[in-house]
Amino acid sequence: MDNEPTGFVLQLEARPEMPQRHLVQFERDLEDYVDSRGLSLSGHRMRYWISRQDTPASAADQVALLDWLQHHPAIAIARVGPARPLRDGEDDSWAMTTPAAEEGFVQLHTSDLSLLGLAMLYRSGRISPELYLQVLGGYVRAVVLH
Repeated sequence: MDNEPTGFVLQLEARPEMPQRHLVQFERDLEDYVDSRGLSLSGHRMRYWISRQDTPASAADQVALLDWLQHHPAIAIARVGPARPLRDGEDDSWAMTTPAAEEGFVQLHTSDLSLLGLAMLYRSGRISPELYLQVLGGYVRAVVLH
């Protein structure tokens, strides 16, 4: 898997009061962010597949993206799925349709003030990207009651 392109699902929830023009601007900002970091972006309307073409996507990619999203005024909640290769017969648009409940996700609430300390520890190099994701709760699956 070391040289196999991998990616992860990104699901977002906008702040309820956010005007449509701000959400359009957010999508442009996200495209610029991804381009500036050598990542690829597929999808739209708050559900994306983020990947790298030549190297595997990493926990550092996920954490950097979550850190950036934490400060974007349009976003209330961000969820990232685990980094993984595309499965046989799967393309990036198919990968995005897999519900987060099936694969698990790490969730970040941008209004959580405790994230400020976590971000400072990460930026200062005191914790690894993997530990950052664990502090957020690790990859969990949603509980579905029937």
